[in-house]
Amino acid sequence: MEVDMKKSFLSVILLLIAAGAVLGMTGCSSEQGGADETTAVTTTSTTAETTAETTEATTAAETEPVFEAVSDEEAERIHAYLHIFAQYYNSPYKQGDEIKSRAPVYLSALYLLRYADEYDFIQLDEGNQYTVSGENMLKIIHNLVGDYDISFEEYINDGTNIHYDADTDTVTVLLGTDYWGGGMFYLDNDSEMTFTRSGDTVKADVTVVQWFEIGSDETVSFKYEYTFDRIEDDGHIYYRIVSIEPSEAE
Repeated sequence: MEVDMKKSFLSVILLLIAAGAVLGMTGCSSEQGGADETTAVTTTSTTAETTAETTEATTAAETEPVFEAVSDEEAERIHAYLHIFAQYYNSPYKQGDEIKSRAPVYLSALYLLRYADEYDFIQLDEGNQYTVSGENMLKIIHNLVGDYDISFEEYINDGTNIHYDADTDTVTVLLGTDYWGGGMFYLDNDSEMTFTRSGDTVKADVTVVQWFEIGSDETVSFKYEYTFDRIEDDGHIYYRIVSIEPSEAE
């Protein structure tokens, strides 16, 4: 009888030990499962962040404009433009900056002289002068530099080679004078120039030279990146100035 009681007692103890072992294994399994879930969440989160960063980088790369060299024909025209622009726009600039109202007028007058054969509204008078309506002059100014409130009477009559008749709305440009309101700056044709384009945005990397005195040997040079909007108006292509940014001074 005593032996049977001992056997029963041992059986109960073994059952308790077995149950404890099972519970222990279950607990370990639960903890391991929690760890696996945490790892899975962390991995998923990291993967999502990496994917988002990659997508963002790819999108940025896709939207970054790609500039390519322009054709020889377009490079020649931009080069001619810059000979004019360098005289009046030769310091850091962005579209809309306050400027002397005379500069856009001189720029446009010199432009019309350079491309007179392309416009039927220009009247050349015996090679000494040309005339153009104030309305057409304002149109050229708009296409080259944007919208400016220009007062012809205030800025182009006194001491200049450009005159305005308000009664007939006529601008007269005298060709027999040396003063064009510029002259202290010019484009350095001996330096390297690059002309590139992306869509309707054109960039020109050039060197502009400033004389301390006209005709002197003492000069200083500046490297600039000119940015233009390429626009078309009434069958003519224009390059409207957007900005001038310095690169490095020589």
